[in-house]
Amino acid sequence: MLRNVSDEVKKQYYDPQLHGIDWDAKVREAKERIDKADSLNKALSQVAALLDSLHDSHTFFLPPPRPYVHDYGFRMQMIGDHCYVVGVRPGSDAETKGLKPGDEILTVNNYAPAREDFWKMEYVYNVLRPQPGLNLSLRTATGEPRQVLVDAKVRELPPKRDSTGDRIFDVIRDMENEERVFRVRYAERGRDLLIIKLPRFLLSPSEVDSVLGKMRNYGVVVFDLRGNQGGGDDTLRPLLGGLFDHKVKISDRVGRSSTKVLETEVRYHPFTGKLVVLLDSNSASASELFARVVQIEKRGLIVGDHSSGGVMEAKHYS
Repeated sequence: MLRNVSDEVKKQYYDPQLHGIDWDAKVREAKERIDKADSLNKALSQVAALLDSLHDSHTFFLPPPRPYVHDYGFRMQMIGDHCYVVGVRPGSDAETKGLKPGDEILTVNNYAPAREDFWKMEYVYNVLRPQPGLNLSLRTATGEPRQVLVDAKVRELPPKRDSTGDRIFDVIRDMENEERVFRVRYAERGRDLLIIKLPRFLLSPSEVDSVLGKMRNYGVVVFDLRGNQGGGDDTLRPLLGGLFDHKVKISDRVGRSSTKVLETEVRYHPFTGKLVVLLDSNSASASELFARVVQIEKRGLIVGDHSSGGVMEAKHYS
């Protein structure tokens, strides 16, 4: 894995100088640490640490899937410069231990969450090195300090998934559930206000047309991009294009061999009403570009928290 990661980065990374890092030396150091690692998780962590040396929000290591589903039973999020519990799963150990939305998380396993590297903490505990439990130092909404150990729920998966015969419907059901989570959702408030919840920028051309067509029937549209961690410019360009009657620059796309200007895609009959865009600390990448263009062009009002600061592009390499 280390060798594959090293080769792909040297061949594909947008900056051939790798920000001035002595990459080969970093790889040698990682190999030495892997040789001394006493567990698979610690060895995998060295591959992740190598990529982390690039300080790039979109270049990271996805380890092989585990043979289990792991769930701490609660969600946390940065709001401003503070970390809060924002959701608790009913029936979980977190609920049993009294966690509630609004509790401020001061430390997780003695580590204080900070906005600039909160995503790394979630990456370590949820993806790279899932823990049997998390030791939380909390402050409740009433200001009471608490120390809580939350046990994770771990569900073993079958060694090999059977997708033959009737079992194929389990696979189809999982795909449909994922599509349902990431579908575009609408809420109407009277005849003049439309709220659009867009979970990600991964829409087909017909879905983009449907969103823009629906917007034209309203005087005010609210784009809810909270939690939207991005997607593709093939959705971003036409969706932004539906807000202007002319081409607008989105960004300079800096690649390995050239820099290109990314512009909106001109659409017929653009939306001309009032626009509001909602963001939070989990809004990233294409969401940030969407909001920033609206802000720079004075096309609408941006409301919410500072976004994540992860404006990059990435491609998955198996």
